[in-house]
Amino acid sequence: MAFDFDYHVHTTVSYCHEGDLTIDNLLKLAKEKGLKGFAVTDHAHHLYFDNKSAWQYKYITDYNLFLSAMEIGDKKFEDYLNLIANYNESNNENSPKLLIGTEVDVAQNGKAVFNAKYRDKLDVLIGGIHWLPCIKNGLDSKTLLIEFMDFTMMLMENDIDILAHPTRIFRANKMEIPKEVIRPIVMKAKEKGIAIEINSHNYPDPDVQFIRSCIDEGVKLSIGTDTHRIAEFGDFSMQKRILSEAGINDNMLDDVLFTHDNKD
Repeated sequence: MAFDFDYHVHTTVSYCHEGDLTIDNLLKLAKEKGLKGFAVTDHAHHLYFDNKSAWQYKYITDYNLFLSAMEIGDKKFEDYLNLIANYNESNNENSPKLLIGTEVDVAQNGKAVFNAKYRDKLDVLIGGIHWLPCIKNGLDSKTLLIEFMDFTMMLMENDIDILAHPTRIFRANKMEIPKEVIRPIVMKAKEKGIAIEINSHNYPDPDVQFIRSCIDEGVKLSIGTDTHRIAEFGDFSMQKRILSEAGINDNMLDDVLFTHDNKD
């Protein structure tokens, strides 16, 4: 059944959460909304760096900073994985299922800011572009386009299941989304078996043209609210609207939507 899982949800573990996004509260709300479950996908680097360092993104250009943070960060990441797993063990069969996930960035050397030894413990690995080196040097549309494509292609080489908010960084910086980015990303997603997320946090991303390109190439679409505040959780109204605008009716949903059961 479509729209019964939310594949991108943050909790109080992520520094960017707004409000009381505890797993307990989310489980209660999931049951009220009739969800079968959701993926807990807190930012991996928030478990390796303090709040200030996480937002400075220095580990993007200096991967050694992440390597230096591994000893302490790995322990925190393991605690995070165990926390989610323990909820599933203690919940009854009628409780919403928690999928174990995380959201990762990619460093300038092409490596995910994530310890790959934990990959097999995850149900869902999401990758997203949140920052680029050119942003600190003053925005230039040409440079942003080049870096965006370079980093996105590198990110998609890191065994991710879902590419989150694929073009948000342009909108976040008040720029038009270049149409020439669509096909290369879609074709890379097709090659790697990666789903493209329809993300509803703050504004819809990607647009109808991007979604149509995914459908034409047989690339799965993932439904993720990217919950940062409780009101966003499990609200798929935007996704339903934009899929309708892309010409997708209810009978087609099972063929076009990603589920954790049909991932390659």
